[in-house]
Amino acid sequence: MRFEVHGMNVGLTPSLLSHIENRLTISLDCFKDRIRGIVVRLGRDHFHDDHHEMTLKIQVDVERVGTIYLEQNESDLYAAADMAGERLKRVVRRKINRRRAMHRHARQDQSRKLAAVWG
Repeated sequence: MRFEVHGMNVGLTPSLLSHIENRLTISLDCFKDRIRGIVVRLGRDHFHDDHHEMTLKIQVDVERVGTIYLEQNESDLYAAADMAGERLKRVVRRKINRRRAMHRHARQDQSRKLAAVWG
């Protein structure tokens, strides 16, 4: 799994990089065989300059599902990484389950059509 972190107007300390990578890796551990890569972008939220909010944008490339985008705004980047990890786990699980259900229904419809033709 490819993992990239980019900072835009934010100092990337080794402890912050380690925390983000560990949090996302732990959250997505059950999907590790399906995830091709993760790209994280850190930056300041320019719409909320007075609050000093930081933005954490995550892009996850999941096999047979596509690319999932997630954005988390928080004043503390460590807290943003924690919340984003939990949200990302739920979103990836939901997308995978929807894809499974879609294919399951498609197979059932196909078998019904064949049964009607041959039945």
